[in-house]
Amino acid sequence: MEDNLVLPSKNIEPLILALSHNNQSFFLKVKKYLDTRTVKNKSYFNDSKYQKVFNVYTALFEKLKGPPKKTTMLDVLEKTEQDETVLLYLNSIVEKMYEQQELDEQYIEDETINFIKQTRAYEAVLKAHMSIEKKQYSELVDIMTDAVQVNFDKDIGMFFKDVEENIRSMSRAVNEKVVSTGFLNLDKCIDEKGMGSKTLNIIAAISGGYKSGTMANIAVNAMMEGKKVVFYTFETSTQKILGRLYAQATRMNMKNQIINENDLIDKVKKISTSGDIIILEKGSNTFCADDMSAHLKDLKMYKNFVPDLIVVDYLGITMNNNRKMASEEGSYEYYKEVAEQLRNLAINFDVPLLTALQLNRGAYSQDNGGSKGKITGNEVSASMGILATADSFITITQSEKDKEEGKIYLSTLKSRNEGSGTKILFNVDYEHHTLRELGVIKQGSNNKVKINA
Repeated sequence: MEDNLVLPSKNIEPLILALSHNNQSFFLKVKKYLDTRTVKNKSYFNDSKYQKVFNVYTALFEKLKGPPKKTTMLDVLEKTEQDETVLLYLNSIVEKMYEQQELDEQYIEDETINFIKQTRAYEAVLKAHMSIEKKQYSELVDIMTDAVQVNFDKDIGMFFKDVEENIRSMSRAVNEKVVSTGFLNLDKCIDEKGMGSKTLNIIAAISGGYKSGTMANIAVNAMMEGKKVVFYTFETSTQKILGRLYAQATRMNMKNQIINENDLIDKVKKISTSGDIIILEKGSNTFCADDMSAHLKDLKMYKNFVPDLIVVDYLGITMNNNRKMASEEGSYEYYKEVAEQLRNLAINFDVPLLTALQLNRGAYSQDNGGSKGKITGNEVSASMGILATADSFITITQSEKDKEEGKIYLSTLKSRNEGSGTKILFNVDYEHHTLRELGVIKQGSNNKVKINA
């Protein structure tokens, strides 16, 4: 096999040089991938003379902290090239590089970036093959990780003085990107109107504490408001999740859904909303944020489905992107990383992400079963780093007596909206898996959320 690929067309090579000089942003993106000064006789250009010109331009750019003048380029080439015929050819390349103005920039950039991605993958395969031959298997992950880390991000950020554009962006973020939980006081505690875009929102409870049920309620409420939801489940089957969602949306319990199939079909058809929910079931500790990202891209490509809300059930059984299992000694850092990866997923897709976490033994009541009446950070399973990463952290508490009476409490342990400490009473209808907000029973740090129950 050849040591490296070369550009698929000779015709694009002078265009890459010209655009490198005309567009500094383009050059800064590609130079580290196309520069071959550190490897003798290596060329990504079919014509090695073009590679030499690119390398000289790159060296001068770095030395001068900016694009070199044409006369500087010609002078350096004259000093480094002894063959008069070759020098004339190099000079002609430089002349065209500096003179060509009419360029299809998008085409050149797309072709160059595609080539860079291909050649990095190709070279990674060669390196991996060598590592396998030497039985240096530990290097394989680093080789492949490095190969895919190609960044051509075009986002340059927002300028403080672009007030009109910034106000429009802020307004869109407040009015379009926020997803309501469907519960007025809970929304106020989280961030006035609900879960904001690019945020990680966590619901925590003991085992069997209605975490999945609460998230399913929020998913249905969002769908009813016209939102599109992707629901990842790693513990509860798709069929059981669907049964709960149908029960909440149609008020038909899961038994009646099976017996009266036609009634269920009619009721679902009558739901007048553009929203929808897609459920994907995977095994626990087999699916990571990177996998979710790939799935979301497939949904957009093949189904034109772009979510407004991502639900992950749940964080504690989500695999880390490094695809290693958590060790008992390293669980703190492991789950902190998982939380960060899920939050990054929300940022990359510009949506809120809702997930759950199981509380540790300290959250259980010692006397009456169920959970303690008040949950603190000490009861957060695995990692306080999760609590630090979350934008909102909601805890569920319920005694055995509360369960018998159909009561459940949601409290804000953390909120970016200064909503910490607020406790809200809900009625839970287990037959239809439905929550109903009854009111605030304890006022926290957010003085806009008053006791009203």
